[in-house]
Amino acid sequence: MTAHRCRLNSRVKNSLLKLRRKISRSEWVIRLLNLPLPEHASTEPGLILIQIDGLSYSEFEKALEKNRLPFLGQLLASREFTLKPFYSGMPSATPAVQAELFFGMKTAVPAFQFYRRQSGENCIMYHPRCVNRVAEVLETEHKGLLKGGTSYGNVFAGGATEARYCAQTLNLESFLKAANPIKVLMVFLSHVGKFLRIFGLVFIELGLALVDFFSGIVERKNFFKELKFVPTRVGICIVLRELIRTRLKIDALRGVPVIHADFIGYDEQAHRRGPSSAFAHWTLQGIDGAVKDIYRAALRSEYRTYQIIFHSDHGQEDCASYELIHGIAVNTAIAEVFSKGTMSNLSFDTSHSSPTGVILKRRRRGIIRKGATRLRSEAVGQGPIQEIKVAAMGPLGHIYMPTRISNKEKERYAVKLVKKAQIPLVLYDRGDSVMAFNGAGPFDLYENREQILGRDHPFLDVVAEDLARLCRHQDSGDFVISGWRPGEKPVTFPIENGAHGGPGTEETRGFILMPKSAVIEKPLLRPLDLREIALALIGETR
Repeated sequence: MTAHRCRLNSRVKNSLLKLRRKISRSEWVIRLLNLPLPEHASTEPGLILIQIDGLSYSEFEKALEKNRLPFLGQLLASREFTLKPFYSGMPSATPAVQAELFFGMKTAVPAFQFYRRQSGENCIMYHPRCVNRVAEVLETEHKGLLKGGTSYGNVFAGGATEARYCAQTLNLESFLKAANPIKVLMVFLSHVGKFLRIFGLVFIELGLALVDFFSGIVERKNFFKELKFVPTRVGICIVLRELIRTRLKIDALRGVPVIHADFIGYDEQAHRRGPSSAFAHWTLQGIDGAVKDIYRAALRSEYRTYQIIFHSDHGQEDCASYELIHGIAVNTAIAEVFSKGTMSNLSFDTSHSSPTGVILKRRRRGIIRKGATRLRSEAVGQGPIQEIKVAAMGPLGHIYMPTRISNKEKERYAVKLVKKAQIPLVLYDRGDSVMAFNGAGPFDLYENREQILGRDHPFLDVVAEDLARLCRHQDSGDFVISGWRPGEKPVTFPIENGAHGGPGTEETRGFILMPKSAVIEKPLLRPLDLREIALALIGETR
């Protein structure tokens, strides 16, 4: 009798689950979008990696104190999760971090912007042509972490079966073009409450953006640059966030084995107003709400048991703009240095005379793409570098020479770049070592790393190693320039209040919040270690 009752209860339970799935709005969306559903639950574990772009360990702790991240604070207080610093590697920028995490390769790119030496191509790592060329090499030599999974809002697809809103794939545009209007309307009607909520959030964010806009005007910032940031802010902080939230919930329902998503709203705001600004921290509340929703959806998944890890890729530094300090664009100052001496006969590329305009386009990250045709034409190189070029899209930059330059000439010009152009730090590869020049004089980078990076740097030894590797990258400049100056406010070369990419103590120090069961005993966690943890959780070795 008892066994018969158990079988009856089981049949009733299964029938109720089937009925629930049939009337579920999320199930309807899955069918409307022709997404596959597994026939039965999987015994294999699942993994969701959620990245909060640009949030340093210090700012994460401040956000917890201000209750800007209430849900993540609850997870930490539950004692089931543990918080650790996360070292970004070099450069401290999303493309390099994700290349190391997804493919296991350190310093895959030398900066967010750089030139390819052989082709002369100007590479900016939001541009799909550039991202795809890097990805082709990575995918040929390494197996992607996200193979069989999904990728959202990232630079690289990471080997995912499906990738949307990523720089590599630009799937947002293709999705909008391919979407059936009748299906879109039905999805809207089935989730009308949520869409109304998104519209409400858009109007709230628009109001805050306008307040921020007028604050910028009062502070005598450029009117048109401030105005351009309003739709960018709304699109990235609200619309993109909500699109990613919806897709991740659907993926958890479908039991997708591995998922990675990047929420970039905080990073965008931090660049504009500073990493500790109220506007940047405001975006964290919205992100916290989204990850709470995703976390709960993952726990309810009937097809897979998920582990969830939250992390940032890097932090940001509160910084001063070179151009505002010296009243001249860094490219112009560098051109003046090379206009004298043995290199004075070389022509200087002035087509990218100021990085300020480029940095504003970078913020769109391929989501708001005005002028895309012009950017595509700029990216295509015409052959080996024929003139002196500068790529300085952040606090780390490169100077490329069209001809071989001796170590003695490098030393002479490095001194001039520091003293005359007032660049805080200049590095170059001498062959047997990497030399670093700052206001205190010339140093061997590794032997004198304390003088270059600061005695209190939390990752002193490994940053010195990675910075040397960066200087030796095949597409690094003959000179690598940096705004890092220990004990003083760092400098960034565009006009921005927050920056990352260099070897600073905040920009290299992100955070990782993970289940205690996933922690590995290492004194330092970097993207390679997170990759190892992720592979262990999904039961793979690559």
